[in-house]
Amino acid sequence: QCAGGLSSIGTPIGAGNDPTMLTLHPSGKYLYATGSAVTPHLYGYVIQSDGTLATLAGMPVALPGTTPRHLVFGRDPTLAVLQYGGAASGSAVPIPVGENGVVGPETTPFGLGCSPPSLITDPFGTTFYSASAIGPTGIYSLRLDSTTRTLSQIGSTLVVPVNPGKQVV
Repeated sequence: QCAGGLSSIGTPIGAGNDPTMLTLHPSGKYLYATGSAVTPHLYGYVIQSDGTLATLAGMPVALPGTTPRHLVFGRDPTLAVLQYGGAASGSAVPIPVGENGVVGPETTPFGLGCSPPSLITDPFGTTFYSASAIGPTGIYSLRLDSTTRTLSQIGSTLVVPVNPGKQVV
């Protein structure tokens, strides 16, 4: 017999028509969801003491671009990287995050090739890795400068002969 299980607390909270990925803020206080339906949005929630969610003030925010995929935090909890990816192009964009969890406007995007399937960071939160799944397939190594809020490529793209799918660091 199986003892245990999951049960719902509170009522489900809206996250648009197509929430795709969830990301927890490094503080553990906020949860974010990307939504890639008709109009791309980033949703933000405060995690209450009982585990239920409440919508962050000022959220959701409309996102320019198409198909938001991943939101990843590195070492700096005031800056996240949002990855977009479609069949025609992909990019990664640094986004400032206030102490109250609300995100600010996007900064300069970094092109990632076509249809990037994932974005991860190293254990130190200083280097981000993304794959390009269509066209010239490869893995990008990126450094996030928290002062200028820009991404730059480290070395050259690692070209792989087949679709790299998910990366492992």
